[in-house]
This record gives sequence, C-alpha cells and structure tokens, in this order.
Amino acid sequence: VFEGEEQAYPLQTTEIWCEKEIKRCTSASAQLMDGELMLVHLDFFEVITWEKTRVVFSNDSPGCVDYIHTIDLVTKTATALRRKKLCQ
Repeated sequence: VFEGEEQAYPLQTTEIWCEKEIKRCTSASAQLMDGELMLVHLDFFEVITWEKTRVVFSNDSPGCVDYIHTIDLVTKTATALRRKKLCQ
C-alpha cells in the first residue's frame, strides 16, 4: 500500500524469506509494467522485531521513502506500507 497514493503497478509477485539468526529478510519481486516490461528487484531488510506471531522489518535507505513490512505468522499473510520521509 502506498500511504496516501494509488498503487502504480498492481501486477506484482514477491517472495520473502527471513533468517532469524542474522536478523535479515530478503525480498525478490517482479513487476509487470505497461504489459511489456518486467522489472525485477532483490532487496535486503533489517528485522525490527521477531515475535511468536509476527515479523516486522524495514529498509534503512537514504531515499525519500521507508517501507515497513509485517509478516503475520498466524494467518501467513504479509503487508507492506510505503511512507514518505523527509529527503535530505
């Protein structure tokens, strides 16, 4: 979900795997853009909290947005929120 904005490219698939020992999650995503172009991302995220029912992780990039991801271990669902931050 883009906070306060419309989703730009809704055709997307993502695979996420997390490693508790090193407190890191890896995300591999593919987006279909304009029906002709596929954009692929591989991102690494620092785990903020790892609890019995959920894992929360975020990027720590110098860019103008933060991504906060939550994996619910009970319902086996994942959500992500993009928040704008002050650019420097």
